Amino acid sequence: MPRLLPVCALLALLPLATGCAAVVAGAAGYGAYKYAGNNSQRAYAADGETTWLAAVDAMREAGYPMDPEAPYTNSTVTVGDARVRVQTASDGVTHVLVRVGTFDNQSNRDKARRILDGIDARLAPAAEPTPTEPPPVS
Repeated sequence: MPRLLPVCALLALLPLATGCAAVVAGAAGYGAYKYAGNNSQRAYAADGETTWLAAVDAMREAGYPMDPEAPYTNSTVTVGDARVRVQTASDGVTHVLVRVGTFDNQSNRDKARRILDGIDARLAPAAEPTPTEPPPVS
């Protein structure tokens, strides 16, 4: 009988452990969702070098210490809590992705929007693709 007591105790605690695992899994999922949702992006009708210079100026204007002579490398730069990725997508179109902080919240969204708005003030946004109408059915 004394040998069964620890087994019975473990079996009695199993539903609690399962509930805890569900809570931990739920919290991890929510954290991943908030992390993945913490970025803003826009496309610009400009080459990578021009977009990079606009991004550097916008980050400096937003208070991030950026070297105005930092070379464009078609990649990501991290300064403080901000990460900016500038990538050439096609001829004349460059994508900029901005992530500020770790998780998605209003303060981080505002900071990212301020950087992107600074780039907007220096560049023209890329034209949205024009939807085409399907051919008539005969």
